[in-house]
Amino acid sequence: MKTSLRLLIISIIILISSNANAQFFVEKQKYITFQIRGGMNLSNVSAWKNEYGFKSGKVRFGYNFGGIADITLGNDVYLQTGLSFTTKGAKVNRLSTTAGNMEAKMEAMYIQLPIYFTYKFNFPNNTHFGFAMGPYVAYGVAGKTTLTTLDGTPQSNKGNTFAGDGLWNRPDVGLGIELQAELSRFVFIIGSDTGFTRIWKRDMLNDNLKVRNNSVYLSLGVKI
Repeated sequence: MKTSLRLLIISIIILISSNANAQFFVEKQKYITFQIRGGMNLSNVSAWKNEYGFKSGKVRFGYNFGGIADITLGNDVYLQTGLSFTTKGAKVNRLSTTAGNMEAKMEAMYIQLPIYFTYKFNFPNNTHFGFAMGPYVAYGVAGKTTLTTLDGTPQSNKGNTFAGDGLWNRPDVGLGIELQAELSRFVFIIGSDTGFTRIWKRDMLNDNLKVRNNSVYLSLGVKI
């Protein structure tokens, strides 16, 4: 009897210990995961105030790709951060610059760092739906801008969007929002970026336009 009781106690201790170790191992595995993402953008520029007859440009198509670290903070809350390459820009039919009235076709390429806090709703079969929001910081690295004169004979001039004589400032800071659907290893994302930074250089414009980036995007992520 005593021997059986001892064996039962030892078995319970081993079972509890094994279960605790298994739980710790699973939690440790899921503490941080990584995703590779890519997709398409619809971007534009808009003014804070319509003081000079300018409200927004026309939408430009672009793309995005990069990597994200998905870090568990507890209670279904996650920190998502990483680096992405994204293209933004717009077409403006009439822009009053110091060189005259111009039609502008603008492409702006950024390296972007999001810092998003995400809440995930859990469902069976390893399915999750998440809402993410937070700031992003971006830096312009490349892009082409074509300016065509509207006064007199049309003439086009192509240049680097972020060059010294280019129209755009390099830094951009803003707010990002995402809706995410995780189905096993795949993540479907729809998101938007709203810039808070003045992206056009004041000394290039006749008017004191305060213009910011706006974009929406669709992306597909794969957990690795």
